[in-house]
Amino acid sequence: MGAPIWVAASVQTHTPTAPFPTLPGSSLGHSGSASWPRPKQLCPLAQCHPGAISVQVPADTVDPAIRGFPDADAQAPPSLGFRGQVASQAALCLVMDFGDSSGVPVAIRNVTGGAAVTAYHQFGKGAYVLKARIYEFCGTEKELGPYYVEIGPATVSVFMNSSSIHKDELLVFADCSTVQKGTAVSLRLPACPSGDVAFTSQSRAGGGQAQHRVTVGYHMQPVSVYTNGTVFATDVHITFLAVTKEMTPLEFVWLFGEGPPVKTMSRSIKKRLGVPQWYSVTVQAASGRGSVASEPHRVRTQRRIVANRLVSPSSALLNASVTFECRLNFGTDVTFLWDFGDGTVGPGDSSASHIYSREGQFTVQVLAFNDVSTTSLRKQLFIVREPCQPPPVKNMGPGKVQVWRSQPVTLGVTFESEILCDISRGLSYTWTFWNSQGWPVPLPPAVSTHRQTVTIPSYFLEPGNYTALARVQVEGSVVHSNYSVAVEVRARAPVSVISEGTHLLLSRAPSFTVVLTGSQSYDPDRPGAALSYHWTCTAASSPGHTCFAASSAHGLGAGAPSLAFPADSLSNSYDQFLVTLTVSSAGRNSSAAQVFLSPRPDSAVRFVHISWVSFKDVFVNWNEELSFQAKCDECGEGPHLSYSWDLFLVNGTERTQMEVPFCRTVGLLGAAGLGAVSKLPESSAPPTEPSWLEPHAVGTPSSREPSPQTQGQLVLLATGKPSSGPAVGRHRVPAAGDQGSPGPSPTGSPCPSPSDFEAYYSDIQEAVPSRGRQPADWADASLPGAGPSSSADGGRGDGDNLLGPSAPLAAAKPTLAVDWPKSPVGRARFHGYTSSGITGHTVTIKPFSLSPGDTYVLQASVASPHRLLGRAQLYMTLNPAPRDVACQVQPHRGLEAHTVFSIFCMSGRPDFRYEFSYQIGNASKRPLYHGRDSQYYSVLPAGEPLDDYKITVSTEITDGAGSRAPPCAVTVTVRPRFHGNLCLDEDTYNSSLKHLSTLQLMGSYTEVRNYITVMTRVLTRWAAEDRSPSCGQWSRIQDALISSVCRLPFADQEEMSDSVLMLRDLLRFPHKLSFTSAALILKAARGLLAQSPLSGRLVVDEGPRLELILLVSEVLEAYDQDKPRTAGYLQEEGIKVISDLLLDGLSASKEHQLHVSTGQMEFHVLLHRDLQSCVQGLGSVQVCFPADLAGQSPTRAETQSACYISRLVLFKKNPYPGGQAPGQIGQVVAPSLFSCSSRRPISRWRLREPMTVEFGEEDALENRTKMTFVLLRDRVNVHQFIGHSANPKESLHIRIEFSRPVLRAFPVMVLVRFSEKPTPSDFLVRKVYTWDEQTVHVYAPAGPPRDTSLGYLSLLDADYDRSPPNKYFAPAVNYTVRFQWVQCLFWEAREWKSASFSAQPGESPEKVTCSYDRLAPASVARRNLNASFSVSDVSKWQSQPENLLPSILVAVFTILYALLVTKSRHVDRHEKKKAGCIFLQEDAPPGHQLYAVVVDTGFRSPARCSAKVYIVLCGENGFSEPRELYCPERPLFERNSRHTFVLSAPALLGPLRSVRLWHDSRGPSPAWYVSHVVVRVLAPGHGGSSLFPAECWLAASRRDGRVQRELSCLRGGLGFWKLLYSKFTEYLEDFHVWTSVYSQPSPSGFPHTARLTVVFALLCVYACLTALLTAAGREQLPWALGAPDAAAGSFRTGLLCTLLASPGAQLLSLILRLSQEARRPLRRAPSEAAQAPSSGFRGLAELRWPRALLPWSGCAAWAVCGMVSVACGLGTAFLGYRFSPTQCVRWLHLLTLSVLCCVFISQPLLLRGSLATLARKRKSFQSQSLVSLADMTACVRGAARAWLGLERPQREEVEMAGRRNYYLDEVSDLLDELLWKIHGLSDSLQRPRPELRFGDTGETRAEGCPAVGVSA
Repeated sequence: MGAPIWVAASVQTHTPTAPFPTLPGSSLGHSGSASWPRPKQLCPLAQCHPGAISVQVPADTVDPAIRGFPDADAQAPPSLGFRGQVASQAALCLVMDFGDSSGVPVAIRNVTGGAAVTAYHQFGKGAYVLKARIYEFCGTEKELGPYYVEIGPATVSVFMNSSSIHKDELLVFADCSTVQKGTAVSLRLPACPSGDVAFTSQSRAGGGQAQHRVTVGYHMQPVSVYTNGTVFATDVHITFLAVTKEMTPLEFVWLFGEGPPVKTMSRSIKKRLGVPQWYSVTVQAASGRGSVASEPHRVRTQRRIVANRLVSPSSALLNASVTFECRLNFGTDVTFLWDFGDGTVGPGDSSASHIYSREGQFTVQVLAFNDVSTTSLRKQLFIVREPCQPPPVKNMGPGKVQVWRSQPVTLGVTFESEILCDISRGLSYTWTFWNSQGWPVPLPPAVSTHRQTVTIPSYFLEPGNYTALARVQVEGSVVHSNYSVAVEVRARAPVSVISEGTHLLLSRAPSFTVVLTGSQSYDPDRPGAALSYHWTCTAASSPGHTCFAASSAHGLGAGAPSLAFPADSLSNSYDQFLVTLTVSSAGRNSSAAQVFLSPRPDSAVRFVHISWVSFKDVFVNWNEELSFQAKCDECGEGPHLSYSWDLFLVNGTERTQMEVPFCRTVGLLGAAGLGAVSKLPESSAPPTEPSWLEPHAVGTPSSREPSPQTQGQLVLLATGKPSSGPAVGRHRVPAAGDQGSPGPSPTGSPCPSPSDFEAYYSDIQEAVPSRGRQPADWADASLPGAGPSSSADGGRGDGDNLLGPSAPLAAAKPTLAVDWPKSPVGRARFHGYTSSGITGHTVTIKPFSLSPGDTYVLQASVASPHRLLGRAQLYMTLNPAPRDVACQVQPHRGLEAHTVFSIFCMSGRPDFRYEFSYQIGNASKRPLYHGRDSQYYSVLPAGEPLDDYKITVSTEITDGAGSRAPPCAVTVTVRPRFHGNLCLDEDTYNSSLKHLSTLQLMGSYTEVRNYITVMTRVLTRWAAEDRSPSCGQWSRIQDALISSVCRLPFADQEEMSDSVLMLRDLLRFPHKLSFTSAALILKAARGLLAQSPLSGRLVVDEGPRLELILLVSEVLEAYDQDKPRTAGYLQEEGIKVISDLLLDGLSASKEHQLHVSTGQMEFHVLLHRDLQSCVQGLGSVQVCFPADLAGQSPTRAETQSACYISRLVLFKKNPYPGGQAPGQIGQVVAPSLFSCSSRRPISRWRLREPMTVEFGEEDALENRTKMTFVLLRDRVNVHQFIGHSANPKESLHIRIEFSRPVLRAFPVMVLVRFSEKPTPSDFLVRKVYTWDEQTVHVYAPAGPPRDTSLGYLSLLDADYDRSPPNKYFAPAVNYTVRFQWVQCLFWEAREWKSASFSAQPGESPEKVTCSYDRLAPASVARRNLNASFSVSDVSKWQSQPENLLPSILVAVFTILYALLVTKSRHVDRHEKKKAGCIFLQEDAPPGHQLYAVVVDTGFRSPARCSAKVYIVLCGENGFSEPRELYCPERPLFERNSRHTFVLSAPALLGPLRSVRLWHDSRGPSPAWYVSHVVVRVLAPGHGGSSLFPAECWLAASRRDGRVQRELSCLRGGLGFWKLLYSKFTEYLEDFHVWTSVYSQPSPSGFPHTARLTVVFALLCVYACLTALLTAAGREQLPWALGAPDAAAGSFRTGLLCTLLASPGAQLLSLILRLSQEARRPLRRAPSEAAQAPSSGFRGLAELRWPRALLPWSGCAAWAVCGMVSVACGLGTAFLGYRFSPTQCVRWLHLLTLSVLCCVFISQPLLLRGSLATLARKRKSFQSQSLVSLADMTACVRGAARAWLGLERPQREEVEMAGRRNYYLDEVSDLLDELLWKIHGLSDSLQRPRPELRFGDTGETRAEGCPAVGVSA
C-alpha cells in the first residue's frame, strides 16, 4: 500500500466552486477563479467512483489558489505528483491508478474552461506503473499512460514507451530539444480534448518541501527473435520474426552470423542459410525515439537429403555377400535404416552387406533421414544360382505418349545396353494397362500382349490417362525388368461439316432452292454414332436477326441432316447471311460450321458448290493430296461449260514459317571438334533458357540423353558404345517453399559420365547440382488443339524448346471470315501446285505444295461462253507441321557393321512419331525405325566408293494430326571394314550369328531386320570380292540369314514387305541358292498367304503382291538348275505360290487381267466371262484359246459356268533342263485354267479345238558365229544342207539376213527344194525379196524321211531374165543364212513330246505358230543344220519372154472401134434429119410478121419427147396464136438438141415479155426438160433477139408436176458468171475430145464418126508412147517402188504422154471439123423449098455453095488418122511382145494414167484457157445479146478460111460487117486468139459472129444453120 495521496486542482472557470471533501490520508489543494455567465446543465458522472473527490468552482470566484500539502516524513522518498490538464468544457472524471494498489478518482464539475488536477502520491522504493483514465461528461473514456515510475532513495524517474501511446494519439514532449524526453507530455487526440501530463517530485529540503519538475523519458520496448523451429534445411528460406510491443514504425538490423547485416523495415525476413551449422541471430530495432537489441537466437541448418541411387548388383548369387550402398547427392547428419526384404531390418551406415540364403526376388529398401528430410530408396534384387542381370530396359521416347482416341496405340520396349544374362530360352513380355484409378484395363483378345511391341486398336481405350507396364522376364529365371510409359488418350469433340463450301453465291429467283448438307458431320471418337443437328440462319451483319423475311413462313428444320429453303424466302433487308450447323453426340457439342450465303437478284445465277472428292477429315495436312470437285446445279453437261479454279491466301491468319528440323552430325569430340554440321539459317535456332527436371524418387539407371552446353549448343558426350553411353544427372532447382530441392550451382558445369560416376559420388559429398540444360520431359504436354494439360502441382510441365518458344502473335481478324483480307496466289503458281490443272471439273492439289498452318480460300467458277454462271468458295486451314525439333547423328564417320550410330531428336512433343532411315547413293531408302522413340542406335553398311562412302541418314517427323515436317537429312561417312581378299573366317561367322541369335531371343524384330539388312549388304559386297577358290561359309551364312528372315513374324504389310525385300537382297549372293533355303522361302511365302491378318490386305495392295512374286521368281532363278529333281519340285511349288498370288490379286482388283514380268518369267492372268475364243499375249508369245472350253473337261462340274480364269506362264529359259529334247528349247509357255468360284485348277486332257501358240524369234539363238556370203547379179548361190528329219512334224526354217548395199540393191529370188536343186520353174518354195525388210524367213514342211535328208537353197537376181538389165542396181549383195529344223513340243510326264501338228509360220515371218490339243507347257525345239556352198551361172536360166497381152489389147481396141463406128454412122444419119429450119406455116399472109423461135432441149431430158408442144408469144402489143411445134419429117425435142421454128403473127407484138410453153402429156415419154428459148423478129429495122431462160421440167411426173410454163424475157444480159458456166459446159459437150463422143450437141457440123476416129487415134498414140517408155524404163511395179516419189514419177510420165499427143489430136479434130462442114452446103429440104413463100421467106430460100477447103484436106486428115492408128497399134504390139509381166503391168498403169490425164487435166485446161479470152471481154459482153454457138462457129470458120487463103469474103459480107463494128471487134479478137491457139496446138473457144438480116444476101454460112439462131 503506498503513501497518502493528496490532490490539488486548478480550474480556470467563472463558475462558483464548492468545497471538496478531504479524503483520509490525502490532502487536496485547489485554487481557481470562476465567473459563470450562465448555469450549465451537467450530465451525471456515472463513471466516477461514488467516493470520488468532487471539486466545484463557484461563479463569483476568480482564479482562486488553494493549496494544501500534507505533512511528510523527512526521511521518506520523494512524493511524485501527477498533474493532468485537460482542455474540456464539460464535466469530467479523472481516475488515477498509482500501480501499488492505490488510486484516487477526482471529479470536476461546472467547468466551462480548462482544468488542471495534480495528485501526489507517496511511493516506496521500486518501480511502478501509473495509469490514468479520464471520463468526459457524455461518457467518453480516455486512457492516459501507462507511465513507468522508478523511485530511488532520493531520485524519481518517469518514462514512457509505445504502450503509453494509444490509437490515434500524438505524443509530444514539451520544453525539450529532443523528442525522446521532456518535463511535460502533450497528448493530442483527434476529435477529443487535448491534455498535458506533467510530473513533479516533492521532497523535504531544509525543513520545507521542495518541488522539482520530473523529466519524462521515452524507452523502447524489448525485442526478441522468433523462428518456427530451431533446425532448418539449407535449401529453404527461413522466416525470422522480430517480436516487440513497439507499435511505431521501426527499422530492424539483422545479424545472422554470416555476411553483412541486413536492414529491413519489416518485422520478418526470409533468409536461406546455405552452410549447415549453428547460427546466433540477433536483431536491433530502432525508431526516432530510440533503439533496442534482442538477445541472440540460436538456429541450426542441415542439408536436405537428395537420394541418388541405391547401388547394388541387380542380381546376386545365393549365399554370397551382397553389398549395398546408399548414395546421396546431398544431405548432412543422415541416419540410415535398412530393410533387406527377407525380414532383416536394422540401422546402419550408408553402406551395408547382407547374405541371402534363398533364391527369389527381394525388395531392398533403405530409409535415410535427418531433422529436415526423409527419403527412401528401393531396388529389386534377384538371388539366383547363376549370374544373370535384369534386361536393361529404357524408355527412349517421351515420358507420356499422347494419342487421339481414333488412333491406335503402339508401344515397344527398348533396351539401352546388352543383356548380361543367359537368354538362351528367350525373353518373355507381358503388357498390362492401368487406368488413372489404378485398376487394370482388360485388353481385347486379338491384342498380343506377349511381344516386344503391343498395339491397342483405335477406339478401344476411353479418353483418360493410362500407364502401360511391360514385364520383361528372362525365360527360366525370376529375373525381370519393368518398362513403363504413361499414355494419355485424348478426346475430340464432334465435327460439324457443311458439304457445299464456305461462301456460296445464290439467286433470289423464286425457283432457286438452297440445299445445304451436313450429313458428312461425324464424331471422331465414335464413328457411326447418331448425331443431333442444329441449324441457325442469321443476317451476317446482324447476328440477332433472322435471315428469313417476316412474310415468309419458312423455318429451319430442327435435327435434320440437311437444310433446304427457297432463296426468295430470304430477307431483302440484308445482302449476306450466315448459316451455322452444330452437331452433338453423347452430350458433346461440336464447334459451329459456317456457310455464308450471298444472294443476287440475277436469275441466271446457278447454284455452284464445292465438295471433297474423298472426304476423310475436316483437318487438312499439307503433306496429303487434296482433291475437290465443283458442281453446278441446273447447269447441265456439255462442252459449253468452263470451270476455273483460283486460290487465295488469307493474310489475316497467323503465318507459319516452314522450318526444317535442325539436323547435324556430332563427332566423338563434340560438334566443335569435327564440325560436320548440317546448318540451317541462323534465325531458325535462337538461344533459349534452360529448363529443369524433377529428380527421380526411385533410383534407376541414368538415361543416355545428352547434356547440352551453354547458349543452346547441343553436344553429345560419347564413349563409343551405346551400352556405356552418356548419362546425365537429373536435378531441379526448387522454388521458394519447396521442401525437397537442392541448391543452385554455376551454370554450365558438366555432368559426369557413368564411367566416372563412382568416383564422383563415392561418398556423401556437399555438392552443387548442375544447372545445365536438360532434355525435354513432355509428361504433361498436350496435343495441339486438345486444351491445356497441367501437371499435378498445377504448373506447366518442364520441356526443352531448342529453337525458343515463339508466342503466336494475335492477329486482329475481322468478325466475319468472308471479310478476312486475302491475297491471290498466281494462276501459274497455283497450276504448279496441282496435278489436274485448274480448268477442269476437278482440281487435285499435290502434297507438300501449300504452306502448313496457313488458311487458304479455294474458289471455283463456272461460266458459259457468254457469262459467269456461278461461284463458290471453300475455306480450309492447314494443320501446322512439326517444328522446333533438333536432331543429330553421332558420330559423323565410322566403319560398317562396327560403329554404332545414334540418332537423337530433342524438343519433340509427346504426339510426335519419328521415322529414321538411310539411303546409299541412288538406291531406295531403307527404314531403320518408325515409332515414338526419339532416339535410336544402329550400325550402318558402307557407302558407295563413287560417293566417297557417304550415306544419307534421314529423319521424318509426324505429329498426332498426321502433319509431317520436311525430311531432315544429314550425311555420314561409313567405310568398309571387311574386304574380300580372304574367305569369311569362322570367328566372323560365329560372331555375326551370335549377335543375330541374341536379337532373336530378345524378340527385337526391328533390330533383327536392320541387322540382317546391314549384314546382307556387307556380305554381298564381300562375297563379290572374294577371290578364294571355294568358301563354304558363304552358303552357310546365307542359309542362316534366310532362315532368320523366314521366321520373322509381321504385324502389318509394311513389315511383310520389308521381309520380302530382305529375302530378295539375300538372293543376290554370287552363289547358288541351296535347296533348304529355297524350300524355306517358298514355305514362308505360302505361310504369308495363309495368315489371316494379311489375307484381306494382300489382295488389295498391289505392291506387296508384286514383291512376293518377284521373290519367288528370283528363288527359282537363283537355285542350281543342275539338280533336275529338286529344281522341278521347286518349280512346281513356286508356280503354285505365284498362281495363288495372281488369283487373289485378280479377285481384289477391278481389272479383268493381271500381268507381271520378272527376270526370267512372265505371268498373265485373264478373267473370261464367256466361252469365246481369245488371244493372250505374253512377251513375244501369243496364245489363242479356242472357244467352248467348258465342254472339254473330263469333270464338267468345274466348267458349267461360262466364267473361267486363264493363266499363262512364260519361261524365258528352259525350266526343265533335265528333259531330253530334239534340239534347243527356247521360250516355254505354260497355260492353265482355273475356276472362278473355287480358284481350283481345271484339268484338261484333250482339246477338241487345238490351242494355237505363236512363238517369236529368240535373240539367244543368234549368239553364234555367222558366215557372210556374196551374191552377184549374174550368179546363182546354192546352199546344200544336210540333216535328216527325225520327225515328220518337223519343219525347215531358213533364215536369211541381207546387208543393204550403198547402191540400190536388186531383188533377190529365193528357191527351196529337197533332193534336187531348185529352178525358177521347179521349186518347193519360192520367194522374192524386195528389200522391204532385212530378214527373209522361209518355212518348208518336212516330207518323207527319205526326201528330207538333203536340201537345196538357191539365191539369184529376181530380174535375171530382164533384158537389158538395170544398170543402176548394185552388182552384189551380202547375206548370212541359217538352217534349222523346228518342232513343236509339249511337256508331259517329265519329258518333252512332239505335238500333233507341225510348226507353221506366224503372222510375221520371224514367228513360229504351233497348235496343241492339250493344256501343257509348250515350246519350240530348234535344231541347226550344216550346209555347203556352191556358185553357178544364171545365164542357163535366162529366156526371152513372149507377151501377147499388148497385141490382144490393140486388137480389142480395133474391134471395139469398128463396132462403134458402125453405130456412129447411124447416129450421124439421124442427126442430119435435125438440120434446117422448120416453117410452121406454108406461106405467111400479107402483113404478118415473122418470128424465129429457137428451142434448146436440156441434157437431162429423156431420149425423146412424145408429147405435142405448143407455144404462144406474149408481147406488149398482144399475143400470138397458139402454135404447135411440129414437123413430121424430123425427130423433135431429143436430149441435148436444138430446133429453129419460124412462125408468123398478124402484127408486130412489140417487145416480148414472155413465152408460154405447154404440151399434152401424150405418148410413152411425155416428160420434157427445156433449157432456154430464143425469139427473134425477122424484119428489117427490128434487129435483136430475146432470151427466155427456162431450165425446168414440163412433166406431170417430175418436180412440181406442171406441164405448162410461162418463161419471162431476160432483161439486161445473162451475167458473166452464168455466161461463163453456160459456155464452159457447152464447150465440154462439143469440143472435148473424149466427152463429146458421148454428149455430141445436136445439130452439129462435126459428125460422131469423126469424133470417134480422133479418139481411137489418140488412144493408139498413147499406147505406143507408154510402150516406148516402159521398154526404156526400169522393170519395177509402180506400187512396189516404196516411196511417194515413185508414184509421182508415174504421174509425170502419164502427163508427158498426154502433152505429146494432145496437140496432134486437136489439129486433126479441127481439120476434120472444117472439112466436114465445107462439104455440107446450107440448103433447105425439097419439101421446105417448095412450101416456102416467095415474099416473106426470100432471104431464107436463096441457096449458095461456099468455097470449100482443098479437096484433099479431108482425105488427108482421115489418112493421117488411119496411118497413125495402124502404126501405133503395130508398134505397141511389137514392143509389148517382149514385155515381162512386170513391164506389162507398168505399161497398163502408164496407159491408164495418160488417158486419165488427157480426160481430166489437159482437155479441161485447154477449154479453160479459151474461156480466159472471154473473161477479158467481160465488161462489154455483159450488156450485149448473145448469138448462137452455131452462128459463132460459122463466122469463125469463114474468118479462118479467109486467113488461110482458102476464100475471100464477098462484098456483101464486108458491108454487113462494117455496119456492125461491135461484132467485128469481137470476131477480130476471137480470131487472134484462135490463131494463137492453133499455133500452140491447143483447142479454141469460139465467139459470136455478125448477125445476118433477112433480105440482105439471102445466103447462110452453113447448111442447116439459120441466120437467126440465138442461144445462151
